[in-house]
Amino acid sequence: MSNQTSKIGTFPKKSLVLTVMASSMFALVAIPGAIAAGGPIQHVPKFTITDLGTMVGTVLPGGAYTPIDTVRKVKCSNSAGCTINFDTMVEVISQQQDGNGWQIAAYVDGMPAANNPSIGLASNSYYTTAGALFTVSVPSGTHTLSVDVEPGSNLVLEDWQVNYTLLVP
Repeated sequence: MSNQTSKIGTFPKKSLVLTVMASSMFALVAIPGAIAAGGPIQHVPKFTITDLGTMVGTVLPGGAYTPIDTVRKVKCSNSAGCTINFDTMVEVISQQQDGNGWQIAAYVDGMPAANNPSIGLASNSYYTTAGALFTVSVPSGTHTLSVDVEPGSNLVLEDWQVNYTLLVP
């Protein structure tokens, strides 16, 4: 059986793969813990923190990063460091015009976790739901984690969820 390699490990191609559908966007997410018996796992999840909320009607100002969750502190006790996965979902509607560009941004210790992706265009006619997955390596120690949303112009935030998973090699 051949293997596939990702930032979170090597796993057989017969791993469980979930398709996440949101609005007109989708993503494939491989679940390394759901592999055939005897398959290799290079990172083991230690814990997951789930933040979620409904902020119906909260206006996110255009051009500014706005935190959507509580800043979380996590401790990596592994001397070789840890991997942190951010799994995010955000639902918005544009307050002003169709075609409002926006992005989800993940932060570790106040610094961008990655090149934050442009999610796409929000409509003022219907809700847009999008997700982003970030994977970051951190050294041993305590780290702060947060997720922000940045709209091009005002957006109205509705539902959101962030799962932070700490993994060790």
